[in-house]
Amino acid sequence: MAIIFENESIAMEIGSYIIGGVKSVDFYVARDVDRALGRYGIQRFVAREYLRGEMKKINARQDRFLHRRYLDNIFAVGTYQQQKRGVYLPLPDDVTPIVSDVKDVDRKCIEVASMLISKLFNIYEELKNVEALTYVPCHEQNLRIDPKTNECMCIAEELAKRVGKYVNKPVVKLVEKVKHVDLKNMSVEERWLTVQQLYKPLEQVHVDVDIESMAIIDDVITSGATLSYIAKILKEYFNVKKVYGVAIAITK
Repeated sequence: MAIIFENESIAMEIGSYIIGGVKSVDFYVARDVDRALGRYGIQRFVAREYLRGEMKKINARQDRFLHRRYLDNIFAVGTYQQQKRGVYLPLPDDVTPIVSDVKDVDRKCIEVASMLISKLFNIYEELKNVEALTYVPCHEQNLRIDPKTNECMCIAEELAKRVGKYVNKPVVKLVEKVKHVDLKNMSVEERWLTVQQLYKPLEQVHVDVDIESMAIIDDVITSGATLSYIAKILKEYFNVKKVYGVAIAITK
């Protein structure tokens, strides 16, 4: 959603009152507001004029939601904090220790995390109606190694398989990761542009998989760019109508 104002002072004054109650909203100041309401249409106007540099974006607080637009909803057991300079203040719903152990391929913790994720499917109606699960695929360069068995593991795939057993839903692989790029230090916009080069639909899978709704399983949701792009593939290539992101945690 975009709201366009004729001058910045009005935008800031009005915006400060409504930003708290409106999700996924961006405020812009444009030189020619009439065109925004005319034959060009709001969305076309915003995209074209903003890219040309003729509008000033004045609120980027909720930018990350723009890159979750292909997801119908996101669900997580709790929150995850990436520790900086050794500072760690747990939140009430913090599951950072669980996520850390899962990333270290602690199989007992992976089982616990899978059980917790499966509970989400019992709580939320949208997830109850999901027909199948998929997951964020791994490239061979970012597989995790089990320290006890030296076996390689894709954490998201392992979680999906275990969750699938708990909720009695099939796990289907429809997307592959063609190369590995570290997204850690990228901005939300950089992540969104990069993930489009990393994932593609599996060519051997029939285009119409006849699945109305799916859940994508991952360990942690950061910007949501990866999940959203996979959702885009599922919707546009495989004709899936509803796609949800499900994880152990979402970063705060």
